[in-house]
Amino acid sequence: MKRILIRDLLRKSIRLDHLIAKQSRNPTREIGKFRRILPPGERSKHDFTCLRDLIRYTIRLTSYGDPKDSPDMFNEGFRALRLLEDRVGFFEKTSDSQKPELINLDRKELAFPLIQTHNPCLATVGQVFRHRKEGFRGVIIQWFPTCPSSKAWIRDAGLENGTDQAFYRVLVDTKDQPQPYMTVAAEEDIVPLHDEEEGILHPMCGDFFSHFENGRHVVLDSLLEVYPDDS
Repeated sequence: MKRILIRDLLRKSIRLDHLIAKQSRNPTREIGKFRRILPPGERSKHDFTCLRDLIRYTIRLTSYGDPKDSPDMFNEGFRALRLLEDRVGFFEKTSDSQKPELINLDRKELAFPLIQTHNPCLATVGQVFRHRKEGFRGVIIQWFPTCPSSKAWIRDAGLENGTDQAFYRVLVDTKDQPQPYMTVAAEEDIVPLHDEEEGILHPMCGDFFSHFENGRHVVLDSLLEVYPDDS
């Protein structure tokens, strides 16, 4: 059982590292989530660059001994495995082939084809809205003058105005969709909400916005450098 646990911990940590790199995410935030599995005196001693290194170090420290001799330590190992499985599931869902890939604000030249000096769309980054067909609340994190999605997505979306309209990459409020979700919405389905008292709840909001104020999410400076017309 010990050998299987260690094997699965390493496999899942390697898988999660791969997904983080594939989606061009900064691994620091994910590593922070897993520091709690380290013994208290070790949590701030080391600067890990990937989950695999943190898991290997934890295994060396704890050895995840025989469950009869150290049941608490063995249970910690399984808790770490469940956390890895949850995070792998999250990243696999957000990287589904029919969903747009995540934006990488640290490598804007790869994430955005052009720096937009004028927004031709009706809505802007940080706008809170309700989806006309699906009913969920969301927030806009990117806009496109033309549709960025696949032909299959366009076919399934049932667009009344076709592709001759703007499109938006959005985060869906976890109050409406408990599993964190990101998708594309056509302008015809964007119903702007200007007087909301609460912002959108989503674990990725901090990647794009600094805070919520006056009914909208305030974008990070790095995002304004890409979309200077949105404020």
